[in-house]
Amino acid sequence: QLCAAGHSFLAKWVADESVTDDEGRCLDQSAATAALNALQNSQMATTISVETERARDSAPLPFDLSTLQEVCSAKFGLGVQETLDVAQALYETHKATTYPRTDCGYLPES
Repeated sequence: QLCAAGHSFLAKWVADESVTDDEGRCLDQSAATAALNALQNSQMATTISVETERARDSAPLPFDLSTLQEVCSAKFGLGVQETLDVAQALYETHKATTYPRTDCGYLPES
């Protein structure tokens, strides 16, 4: 909350796109700290209060094969077989993913 010319108002800082994720959350603590310092040292308004929120979101479930094929078709124009071939190569050749031919989104504990 800020105060200027005798009036208080709420303000929201929006971080530059270069330091945010897809949902607009700032990922660079130094950028957020610099913005806070600039605000607190401003001669145009007085900072009355500052609210910060540190939140953790659970990671999304990994793709199952059918959802992966749908997304790859929509975003990249890949066919079903082409998506399967890429997923299979990532699994077999590069050891970069889990087994792709499953319909379960949960990873094993092992």
